[in-house]
Amino acid sequence: MKLDGGIGIPDGHDWKKSNILGLKLVRTLVEKQPDGSIDMESNNGTKFIIKFNIES
Repeated sequence: MKLDGGIGIPDGHDWKKSNILGLKLVRTLVEKQPDGSIDMESNNGTKFIIKFNIES
C-alpha cells in the first residue's frame, strides 16, 4: 500500500521514533502482534510493508 506519492520520508529521518500519531498507532499495533513487523521503503514516495504470522 503506497501511503504517499510525493518525495517520501527524508533520508536520515527515524520514522520508528516519529511523534506522528498515525505512524505511532500503526507501529504499536503491528509490533504488539506475535511475529508482527513493519518496514519502510522510500523510493519515489514511501511504502510501508506490514507482515503478520498467521497460523491456520
